[in-house]
Formats: sequence, structure tokens, C-alpha cells
Amino acid sequence: MKTLKDTLTHALRTVAGAALCHRGLYGQLSGCHGYAAYATGKPEIYLPMAALYAVLALRGP
Repeated sequence: MKTLKDTLTHALRTVAGAALCHRGLYGQLSGCHGYAAYATGKPEIYLPMAALYAVLALRGP
């Protein structure tokens, strides 16, 4: 039977692995660039990188 510590450790590793995988990081970068394009009003600067990161997130490295 698993202890509470083992259960929490496994849950934390699962969440950290999902947040720090390549696709997750590329998705986060895409979102950041998309928000920067919206917030600054300069989509011509930020949207190309947002699109590139979105493709990498969907397709993988």
C-alpha cells in the first residue's frame, strides 16, 4: 500500500513531467508570444514566432 508521501511524490512528478515536456513548453511559448502580440498591438513582430511554436507544439521537435 502506498503512503501519502509516495502518492504525492508520484502526482508531483506526473504534473512536472507534463508541464516541462517539449510540447508543453512550446505551447507555453506560443501562448506567451500570442499574448505579447495582443498586448502590444504589434502582431507582425510576435505572431510569426507564436505560429512557429504552435507548429512545434503540435508536431513535436
